[in-house]
Amino acid sequence: MAPPSRIRLHQVSRRFRSPDHADGLLALDRVDLAVSAGRFTALLGPSGCGKSTVLRLVAGLDDPDAGTVTAPAREPHGPARTAFVFQDPTLMPWASVADNVGLPLRLRGMAAARVRERVAEVL
Repeated sequence: MAPPSRIRLHQVSRRFRSPDHADGLLALDRVDLAVSAGRFTALLGPSGCGKSTVLRLVAGLDDPDAGTVTAPAREPHGPARTAFVFQDPTLMPWASVADNVGLPLRLRGMAAARVRERVAEVL
């Protein structure tokens, strides 16, 4: 019997507003994906096929227009242990390295003193 899915997209669609497309740009159309706990999964495809959109949905950085996304980062309580590196630089150029590294922790509501401690540990 297969382990339960830790990440699941069910009939997920996502459309972005676009000045070049009257109805918007369809990035995902009724996508189904299931990833079991402890599995290594790669998303492969040409530029613009929706790989980053899937990652942003799984990480809780975006919401689908239709369908459901189940993933640790989307759970309202408990630690979210989902991370990925964007393909394009997304650093805040005006902020220090420590401020950039600590941003996700601050966004999760971690106390400033603990953020500084954690950043110092990882850097």
